[in-house]
Amino acid sequence: MAAAEQNLFSRPHIEAWLLDFHATSATLDAEAFLTNFFAEAVEFRYANHPTITGRDTVKAGFKAQFARLESMVHEIVYFDVVERESEVKLYQAATIHYVVKEDDATRDVITVPGFLTGWLGTEDGRVKLKKVEIYVDVGEVEKRMVEKGL
Repeated sequence: MAAAEQNLFSRPHIEAWLLDFHATSATLDAEAFLTNFFAEAVEFRYANHPTITGRDTVKAGFKAQFARLESMVHEIVYFDVVERESEVKLYQAATIHYVVKEDDATRDVITVPGFLTGWLGTEDGRVKLKKVEIYVDVGEVEKRMVEKGL
């Protein structure tokens, strides 16, 4: 791994990257989120869903989900970056606060824990996720969306 690329995977850089990652996801702008943080050929697995491949395919899922949310805010609980040979992995636990579309942001927050495992690489000189596995139980969020007819 080249020295400049290695610096991109340093703990301080990844911490800043994660904060930007979550700030961008909080905008609920799937285009900006996926373009800035996911590799073109990303492999993505979310909760109990099958793995899907390709940024555009993943983007479609995020657009549909984001359209049903008023807000989504992540708090990093902890993270670690592990480099082995030519592989860089990110492990991150978070607390996620969801507000379903048209719910009251002061009263109707659904909070769940989540965990992300990500294989990191670079694309266009930026850190991008090449493979992602997100472990989260969004059953309560989905239930609320169904109750609201979303």
